Amino acid sequence: MLRRGLAGLFLATLFLPRLGAAQGMQDPAKLIAMQRDAMVPLDFMNGVWRGAAWTILPSGEKHNVTQTERIGPLSGRLGKGDRGPWI
Repeated sequence: MLRRGLAGLFLATLFLPRLGAAQGMQDPAKLIAMQRDAMVPLDFMNGVWRGAAWTILPSGEKHNVTQTERIGPLSGRLGKGDRGPWI
């Protein structure tokens, strides 16, 4: 029984990668355009967000800070970036 399962796993590792290659390569420009279009609904998040934040220190004390986050497009609008206070 174990031998049959291992044989099936072995065959799957041989043939499954070939199934992906059979799909063919899509046009990169088309994929980029699709990614850019998919990001449009997230445009409402672009901008600077500022507000109160806090954390609990190991001592148990609550530490208050003002947090600033800058959200916007990265890499030609293909991704959304969070550029926090470290920038």
